[in-house]
Amino acid sequence: MSSCSDEASDKECPLCMETLELDDITFYPCKCEYQICRFCWHRIRTDENGLCPACRQPYPEDPVNFKPMTSDDVRKHKDEKRMKKQAEKMKISDARQYLSNYRVLQKNLVYVVGISPRVSDPEVLKKTEYFGRYGKIQKIVTSVTPSIPAQHLPLSHTAYVTYKRVDDALRAIQNLQVLIRKNEEMERFVVSQFHVNCHSVTNPL
Repeated sequence: MSSCSDEASDKECPLCMETLELDDITFYPCKCEYQICRFCWHRIRTDENGLCPACRQPYPEDPVNFKPMTSDDVRKHKDEKRMKKQAEKMKISDARQYLSNYRVLQKNLVYVVGISPRVSDPEVLKKTEYFGRYGKIQKIVTSVTPSIPAQHLPLSHTAYVTYKRVDDALRAIQNLQVLIRKNEEMERFVVSQFHVNCHSVTNPL
């Protein structure tokens, strides 16, 4: 038989597909224990053939098993349902927090390292003098590159540049690679090194 559990609270009537009301959870009108809501039971008895959809036996005048829920049962049921919803929200929140630390594979994403702090602001990098020259940018996320004290390296930043179009990201990669090989216009970008990548990026920001 049904009980006030999380599983029961999500039960649906197999005929009308509506979620069972609190009193319907303990409502079994036939000996075969095929559960339906009281509305469908009443409709079958008054407007149709009066037979159980499962075993095809006539429904008795009084339901075989029907015990209205007490106020304590109702309160317990509501508490369990509320706790279940809270648990689901926590799971979703935890999942989002976990995924927020990772970059998913995107062909329109360009990963750049070695950016000078002077131009590390996303709004600056969006300008046409920098990454904006290659196409429309949806988003830029920057972060500070962890420094190694023993090497005394200057502070630099990394950037995830998300273009609206894949072709724009590819053009940015191709042009930046040419600049590196020819060592041209490096001062314009004020970077010490570029590393562009359209493959999977799984390191946390």
